This record gives sequence, C-alpha cells and structure tokens, in this order.
Amino acid sequence: MSIDRLTPFVRMRLLGCALLFLLAVSLDASAQAVTGETTVVRIGVLPNTTPGGGSLADTPLAQYLSGSIPGCRFEVATFTRDEIVAKVRSNALDFIVVDPVLLATLKTRHDFQSVATLQSRFQGEKYALSGGTLFYRPETGKASALPDNRGLFTLPQKTQPVHPQDLKSRTIAISDPEALAGWLAALREFKRIGFKPDQDLKTNILDSDEAVVDAILKGTCEAGCVRAGTIERVVADRALAKDTFRVIEFSDIRDTNFPPRIPVAVSTRLYPDLSFVASPRAAPDLVEKVAAALLAMPSWTDGTGERPEVAGWSFPRSDLAVHQCLQELRKPPYEQFGDISFRDVSHQYMGWLITLGTLMILMVMVTIYVLVLDPAPWRAILERKRAESALYISVKRFEHIASCSGDWIWETDASDRFTYSNAIVEQMLGYQAEEILGKHHVDLFAAAEKERIAALGQKKFGTGARMFRERFRLLTKDGRVVIHETTAEPIIDSHGQFSGYRGVNRDITNQVRFVRLRP
Repeated sequence: MSIDRLTPFVRMRLLGCALLFLLAVSLDASAQAVTGETTVVRIGVLPNTTPGGGSLADTPLAQYLSGSIPGCRFEVATFTRDEIVAKVRSNALDFIVVDPVLLATLKTRHDFQSVATLQSRFQGEKYALSGGTLFYRPETGKASALPDNRGLFTLPQKTQPVHPQDLKSRTIAISDPEALAGWLAALREFKRIGFKPDQDLKTNILDSDEAVVDAILKGTCEAGCVRAGTIERVVADRALAKDTFRVIEFSDIRDTNFPPRIPVAVSTRLYPDLSFVASPRAAPDLVEKVAAALLAMPSWTDGTGERPEVAGWSFPRSDLAVHQCLQELRKPPYEQFGDISFRDVSHQYMGWLITLGTLMILMVMVTIYVLVLDPAPWRAILERKRAESALYISVKRFEHIASCSGDWIWETDASDRFTYSNAIVEQMLGYQAEEILGKHHVDLFAAAEKERIAALGQKKFGTGARMFRERFRLLTKDGRVVIHETTAEPIIDSHGQFSGYRGVNRDITNQVRFVRLRP
C-alpha cells in the first residue's frame, strides 16, 4: 500500500511511532556510551530454509540488528531442529527463527512470542506465505504414461493440470518429511482427496530440495515435492527452460487462505513462512526494539532477479492454518488429537465426578440409615412387590385357563357392554375377542330372542340379578342361530354398587336339536 493512500491521522501515528523509536534508540545509545556495556544477543536459525535456498545466518541480519539497537551485539548461528530444541531447554538462546511446525511444538511447552514473519519477493511482489509444490518433468514429443528405456516418467499431457490422483502408487521425492512448506502441506491435501499415505504414496527422502530437482531431471523419481519457490530458483540458477517442469495443482481446494495467490508456483494451501520468535529469557523492552527494527529492515537484495529472494520481515501471520494441518495429520504436538482418554475426561470433569461421587455416597448412607432404624417402609414396599407379582401370576393363570376352556368367558359393564372376552368366542360366534369388546349383549341376540327377552331383560339384566343356566338364542357373525346356556354373577364394586356381569356361555345347540329329534 502506498503511503499516499493513508489518511492524515494514520500518517501522524506512524510518524509518532518512528520518533519514539528514534528517541528510544538515542537514549539507549547514550546509556551504553556512559556505561560502555555491550549485551550479546544470540539468535538461532535453521539451515537452508529460505526461498533463496540458503540460511539467514548468511544474511546481514546480525549486522543490521547490532547497528539498529545500540548496546547489543547480535550473533546468528545455524542449528538443526534437535539442536534448537536443546538450546531452548537450556535457555541458551534469546531469539530463534523457526518453521511453523517447530514453532507450534515449542509454543505448547514454552512461553514463546512471535515477533515477525519472514517476507520474500519474486518479480517485484512480496509475500509472507508458503506451501508445497508438486511437480514432474514432462517429456518432449508424444506423452507416455509408462517409464521409457531411460527411466523417465511422464504423466499424460492434458489441457488442464494433471490431477494429483495420477500420482497414486508412484514414487515422490521429498527433502524434509517434517517441513510444512513442502511435504506436510502436500500430505494434508493427499489425505483430503482420500489417499492413504502409507499405502498409496511412495516417498524417497533426499538431502535437499536441490537433490529432489536433480532426481526429477535425471528421471530417478517420477515426481517431486519441494518448498514453494524452489522451482523458480532452480530454473533461474541453472538457466533452464521455463517449461522444464510441470506443476500439479490441487485445483479443487476451497479454503479461506487459498487463494490469495503468491507469485511462485504452489500446489497446496498456504501457511506462514519462517517466524522470528522471542524466547522467555528475552527482556520485554528488547523484544519491542527487535520487532520495530525488523519491521523497518530494508531488503538487502534489489529484487530484479528472476529468482525468489528474502525481502525482510512483516507483521506476524496467524498460525491457525498450521495448527489445523498438524491436527489433521496427527503431528506433534497433536499426536493424540481426537483421542479421548480417561485421564482427559477425569481432568475436564473432575468437579462433576467429585459431586456425583459425593451424592452417591450420601444416598448409600441414607439408605443404610433408613434400613437400620426403620425397616417398616422397606417391608411394605417388598410386600407390595410380592402382591403385585402374585397378582400378575394370578392374571396370567386366569388368562391361560380361559384360553384353554371350551366355554365363552365374558364380562360386561353396568350398561351391559362387553369389557372382556376370551378367544373361544371366535369358534362359537365367529367374532374375534377384540370385535366383541364394546358391543351390547342384546346386539348378539337373534331377532326372535330380542322380542322374547324384552320383558325378561328388564327383570334380569341391569338389576344385578343372578342368572343360572339361562338359555338364549344368539346370532353368529355368518347369520346362524345358536343356543347358549348362560350362567352369570353380578359384579359389585367397593361401594356396593352394581358395575356389570361376569359370566360363562356354553353352546348347547347340538344337545337341544338332539332332544327334539329323538322319538
């Protein structure tokens, strides 16, 4: 953004910050001139991690910071990842410059503070993001999907970039299996499209990104994965043709940080570049001075070349995408991400577990207290349970006997409507037990029988009178007339009121006909 586009208020704020920085530097210079003391500030960096392929130890970083912050002499040394971790544990470094993966691991164990993010430049455009680049070497002439006699592998030529699915079961050369700007970024995308890394991908680990490019040029590997910017740097340094390599893109990526694009070829989502980080032992005022100096640091390259170069530092970038990637890949510090252990549950819900345990203990104590002092309620409960069990058994026994009986057992309410019937009614009248329920007893009588019992019904039914072997002509469901012999007792409720009949019907049709036909 051009300074001409800034509002007057923002310009005044920037001018005020610059004046305060210059005042602080002058005051420190005066103090150091009086005391004559020089503080050694140690910075640890990783080797061969910049877009230019070198180490920050080879840049004027230490010289610039020493000249910008009076009274401090900065020393930059190159260490491996393991060495940096050991130095951090021994509290031997003031600042470190590390990749996002190592920074995420260190932040979980130590109180580190990001100061700035490395910024690169290519073809006049600055960027502070990086990723992984998948590429292969296309063969001139007719494309072939199989290795030729020279061992060169060529993916099928298409108008669109070759899909990453074409790399399944093929050998991919990589330089650092733990580098986010490289293999880890690509591995996340492979898993997203359904690849099983241990089965579908074959990796050949080499010493550096340059070795990966050489392996592709020589045809010893079918494809390669390097840090974004490596292809452009190698093409410029070796004066290769720009179409020497072809990049494979995960074209279906839809993410909040992809795009934006960066000026170099990249196949994966984008992540922050190297971070300048303050260790816990660094003084807060020193951290502020270093942050201001880094943001004001001019580029030490002219940026006119055809290769990516380091262009200074920018504000710290968010590392949310880094943590998401490490969580999906189960990489440190998220090796057990998503796993639920008893320790985690107990630690998170310890208060609830203690409360629940206390309540259970109180309930047991109250129960024991009640049982010891006054067992009568428990005896009443047990007696009720026994009575309910006996009643249930009795009902089941009655239902079994009723189903085995050859007689129709029924029950009515006070209005002479059936409320119970056993299943034998289907054999006797053709009705299922459910069809009988709710019917009035008169609904089952034959027409002649209805007229006959018109007066008798007023005397017998609805008054609670007992019936013993009374004969009635009933009409079956299919229209036949049958003769039933009915014996019924009135049902008297707890208040002494008539509430219906409970009775038994027996079919005596054949017996009556036999008597009538006998001479």
